[in-house]
Amino acid sequence: MPANIEILYDLNEVSGDILIELRERADGADIGQLKLTGVGSINGDRYMLINTQTQLIEGLNADKSKSGNLYNKFIDSGDFFWPPVGSSVLLSDKPFVSAQYTPLYY
Repeated sequence: MPANIEILYDLNEVSGDILIELRERADGADIGQLKLTGVGSINGDRYMLINTQTQLIEGLNADKSKSGNLYNKFIDSGDFFWPPVGSSVLLSDKPFVSAQYTPLYY
């Protein structure tokens, strides 16, 4: 089954606009896309976690604990995507700390 993905960005390393794409191949068609505009740390958050399952972009402190700050207001276009069964490629125009993919089985 398609599964959720969590992408973690270090807000000390990225700011401004972020474009995230999921493709069937690196040079293939887009499966999904999410564009964030004007991203910046809120109340001293160190990290930003994009969670496709909850469809929330949450702020995390230096200990990677949720701060309660939401970053969904920075969404400019696109939507949260779920990687399909099989292989796909996650691309971002800004470096991310990690991306966790949790496969689901029936």
